[in-house]
Amino acid sequence: MTQASRIGERLRQLREDRGLSQRIAAQGLGVSPTSIMRWELGKSIPNISMRLKLAEFYGVPVSELNALAHEDEEASDGDNARDDSQEHGPD
Repeated sequence: MTQASRIGERLRQLREDRGLSQRIAAQGLGVSPTSIMRWELGKSIPNISMRLKLAEFYGVPVSELNALAHEDEEASDGDNARDDSQEHGPD
């Protein structure tokens, strides 16, 4: 599982635990259902101000969401660095 899908999985879990559809969660947060879908699928990561809204909406500490987002960003940077550092020349 990628790091991006960890925060997405957590957001999906929080929403489903409350019995909310993506549409209802989107209305409550003032975003599009597409945004909810993209976060839950790990296609994008909510920014810091949206993480604050998400934490308030779902009743969880913002530090929990920030930690997952931070791990996501580090994993993305690490993947890029690892790809860039690979040598493809002869041994």
